[in-house]
Amino acid sequence: MLEDKLLRMFFNDLLDELNNGNGFPGLIRQFALFLGCDTLLTDDIFQPIVYVTEEGKVFTSEIVEVYGDHTFSIKNNVTDELWDADSVPLYENGRLIGYLFLKKASLVESNEKIHLEVAAGQLAKFINIEQKKHLQLKQIGQRYKDSFIFDLLYGNIKSITDIMSKGELWGADFSLPHTVITFELHDYEHFSMDNELLERVYRIFENTLIRLGIIPLILKKREELVIILPLVENEDFKNSRHFILQVIETLRKDSSSYLGRRSLTVGVGRIYDRSTELFRCYQEAKIAKILEGGNIQGDVTFFSDIGLLKLLYNHDFQELKEFEKDILGELQRIDRQSEMALIETLEGYIINNCDLKQASEAMFLHRNTLRYRLKRIEELLQLDLSDLQTIINFAVAFKIKHLDNLKHF
Repeated sequence: MLEDKLLRMFFNDLLDELNNGNGFPGLIRQFALFLGCDTLLTDDIFQPIVYVTEEGKVFTSEIVEVYGDHTFSIKNNVTDELWDADSVPLYENGRLIGYLFLKKASLVESNEKIHLEVAAGQLAKFINIEQKKHLQLKQIGQRYKDSFIFDLLYGNIKSITDIMSKGELWGADFSLPHTVITFELHDYEHFSMDNELLERVYRIFENTLIRLGIIPLILKKREELVIILPLVENEDFKNSRHFILQVIETLRKDSSSYLGRRSLTVGVGRIYDRSTELFRCYQEAKIAKILEGGNIQGDVTFFSDIGLLKLLYNHDFQELKEFEKDILGELQRIDRQSEMALIETLEGYIINNCDLKQASEAMFLHRNTLRYRLKRIEELLQLDLSDLQTIINFAVAFKIKHLDNLKHF
């Protein structure tokens, strides 16, 4: 009976904190006092929200850091203290909403540790309510920010002065050169948990950019995350490219534990000094990502590196499709009738630099099988695959085939 009374009192204390507008600090303070244990609250991606000592002293999130993966340590940056922690996931309606990190040393001494699971369950309900309040407030400002980024990426703002003044609202300096980076979740399925996964990656990207001292200008579009990245003025291309790659690598690293085996395909546009040209940069990043997006490992593709494809993209599309038909049409007809996968085989061979060993390994084919199929192509089409011009024609035709992906830009 005493235990039930204590838990009811705890529930009422949480309710009072929420009604009095004390938010996360008040809720965690009651929890820390109830358990007699130092407590840190983080969100579902381990970003600290508030830290409270067992005596009820409240610290802002900036003074603590979370270390670890399966076992955790918490560092207090004010006292320089590092302590081991037990993690308690907080769920509400089956959804992970955050974590509690409890100081092991004080938890062992706590007389209320037997109530931990029940108390955490009660706390989760109030944390969820407070999160929804914060989310509603954030979404109001986020809509304006998203609208601004969308207009930039689609060329709807024609005045540099307007862009610079609106950018200042979020601390962005559009007098600097910028580029656009697109990240696409490979094999994205809209009616699945992928949307929630990408939303989580979005928040990780946002926190990572802030940590790197970069204003986070990010837009989420279905399977895609788009970042407008500021660069150093008058920096040479080599150093700018190195910086871009460093940022991408850091973003990937920070999100890797949440992505698991999933991968992000990345495209990067040119660097533009004028912010009114960022819509071109966005299109270039998408082109780079799509045209070289066959790398499931998620390699980074710069628009400046795609060479011939830049010329093809700006060429008359109908004329290009006629060229593709001339080169691939007969093979496509044979494949439909025989299911020999000759086009897939030939493209894999060319992608792998016409190297039999490399291509057979990449396509999981025996080398003799690959050699037989290539010989069959030569016989059926009456051509020589050792001829450079023949290979160039096929390579261009395959590039044109992939241009179909861009028709709905």
